[in-house]
Amino acid sequence: MSPVNKISTESGIVLFVERRVWEDYIEVIIKAENIKEPFILHWGLRKEPDGQWHVPPERNWPSGSHPFDHAALQNLLEPGAGQVVIKIDRDTGFNFMDFVLFFPSEGSWDNNLGRNYRVELPAPEIKEAGKPGMEPEKPEARHPEAETKPEKPGRKGKTAGGRGLKDSMKKNEKIKKVEKVKKIKKNTDD
Repeated sequence: MSPVNKISTESGIVLFVERRVWEDYIEVIIKAENIKEPFILHWGLRKEPDGQWHVPPERNWPSGSHPFDHAALQNLLEPGAGQVVIKIDRDTGFNFMDFVLFFPSEGSWDNNLGRNYRVELPAPEIKEAGKPGMEPEKPEARHPEAETKPEKPGRKGKTAGGRGLKDSMKKNEKIKKVEKVKKIKKNTDD
């Protein structure tokens, strides 16, 4: 079993992060326990600690993912279903997964006081000549950004305009309504 890191966020939500290393990909499992209201995990991948955010190839998106400005993905975590499993191909060169939390009901962000939350991804091992496959990776020490923080009540961060998952859901509802109207119109024309 892989080690699990506990992250106490500025907003008071406790996250448990587990990294599993497989031959072709890294699996990052983020679980939120005892959440009272839905929130959005807004995340992206980085090659360098201060580099731009990127999204993984679409085939690696967790179910229910919504793209945000071509640089991040958003996943809704709800009470009773507060988990997201992210698979990242090992050969992509990404070294970090950064994330923040968005609370749609309040329109507020928890961005770790402007530093984001970070999961360090294990570097791919170099295969030695004559040895097939890869050796399993040994657990590493926790990244400084994933250290446990004392819980603080209340939400911190900037207010956002509610873009992303919320807007995508509204857009999908509008599309469904238009399709329904077209179908009704077609049936009445026949």
